[in-house]
Amino acid sequence: MNDMRLIHTLITVSLLGLVTAAHAEPASHEGRMHRPMHHGMHAMKGDAGPFAGLSRIKGELKLSAAQDAKWAEAEAATKAARESLKQQREQMRSLMAAEKQQEILDLAKLDREMDAMRDQARAAHDVVRGKWLAAYESLTLEQKRTVSAHIKNKMARMEALRTKFKERAEQRQKHQRTQS
Repeated sequence: MNDMRLIHTLITVSLLGLVTAAHAEPASHEGRMHRPMHHGMHAMKGDAGPFAGLSRIKGELKLSAAQDAKWAEAEAATKAARESLKQQREQMRSLMAAEKQQEILDLAKLDREMDAMRDQARAAHDVVRGKWLAAYESLTLEQKRTVSAHIKNKMARMEALRTKFKERAEQRQKHQRTQS
């Protein structure tokens, strides 16, 4: 293993340790479980990618039986993928715990396991995306307009948030420069 690959592996393992620790003990806020913001399937309730949040407008769509069946398949695939990811995280925690007990870490083993888990997650993502695209393709033109409006609205809100966060970061930097 060359030096760059070793450095990459060490950084990856370190980041994985931080992520694993963050997931191990979620904080509680006002009686509710607090979850850190995640991108991808964790941030969503029953759907993925551009389809995030569509469960809120499902009733508006007035799905036919065939469309509802495709929707249910997509939701089931999403749930299965989410459960699989939970299991993979637990496996990685166990593997990391076992490796920490060793005198010398087997970084190559950890790297192989992470690559395998990444490949499994990618395959699951592709299945979920395919199910949601099939559900979307089954919609009528009017239903697609409703979905498109919802997605565009969500994109606009996300862009506004990005702009707000960027402005706050710039203000913090400006404040830090004046403090120095």
